[in-house]
Amino acid sequence: DPPDRFPSVIPSPSNVLLWQKGDCFDFAIVLCSLLIGVGYDAYVVYGIAPRELTTKNESLMENPFIKKGEVMIIYARKN
Repeated sequence: DPPDRFPSVIPSPSNVLLWQKGDCFDFAIVLCSLLIGVGYDAYVVYGIAPRELTTKNESLMENPFIKKGEVMIIYARKN
């Protein structure tokens, strides 16, 4: 199937796990199935977005949860 079209066949999540093969859409359905199984409200969303939205870089935006002048220290520990 072309990557810009909805798949013609959607296998069940159990078959995808059994085969251990599939595309990103198949595994998104598996993930949603697992999340729904443990109580989350999960959906697979399919669609397109304009380039301006998908390449929007927000890495230089200020974090609204950190006050101005405050320094955040992050510790990482390797087990």
